[in-house]
Amino acid sequence: MEAWDKWWVNFRQFLLHYARIAEETGCEMYCLSCEMGSTESFEERWRNLIAEIRKVYSGPITYNANHGNEEKVNWWDAVDIIGMSGYYPVGTDHVELALKDDITKVPPSDDSVEAIKRRWLPIRERLKGVSKRFDRPLFFIEVGVCSAKGFSAAPWSHPRRNAVYDGEEQGRFYQATMETFWDEPWFFGFVWWEWPATLYSLEEAKSHSAFCIYDKPAEQLVQQWNARPR
Repeated sequence: MEAWDKWWVNFRQFLLHYARIAEETGCEMYCLSCEMGSTESFEERWRNLIAEIRKVYSGPITYNANHGNEEKVNWWDAVDIIGMSGYYPVGTDHVELALKDDITKVPPSDDSVEAIKRRWLPIRERLKGVSKRFDRPLFFIEVGVCSAKGFSAAPWSHPRRNAVYDGEEQGRFYQATMETFWDEPWFFGFVWWEWPATLYSLEEAKSHSAFCIYDKPAEQLVQQWNARPR
């Protein structure tokens, strides 16, 4: 426990430092941290720290929990918006194999838009329940998938050396995700992973199997959906 005490002292200094910068620069939202599952059970420490941060930062506060941890965080009411990494394995019916983080061993499944939406629905209902329980909107502060064949089975995965480009599968994941959540009043929105500062060339787009959607089918989908009223 002594090690944890020391860690929380340093973490407090870290978060307060950046909270002051966020206030000084007019930052629109402050995210406390990303996918820190081993700390989430320290409810009292989180609540006290968030209360301190509110004394120096006046904007909305969120925290980014990893997919599957949405019901394990008992202090969502202390933040303003529930943030989730939305890398759920909706591209496969073999979820247990996908969760072992070796998608090369996951048998092929139907990865059509309708199939992905079907797998999203129970997840959406669970997330809706969390939002209702804590009376907070929820959003995907991270969500996306590589443009590689089979990767919708484990969207958190980075491309392997032998990954096969599949921009259409990436596009189906994007389409199904937006169709599932777009009209939900409790759902706050999407932050798509990723769009790097330095982009690959247009020629490379046809074989680029990583997360970025530049000049891939998913980019057109995002443009079309973002043009809609919400």
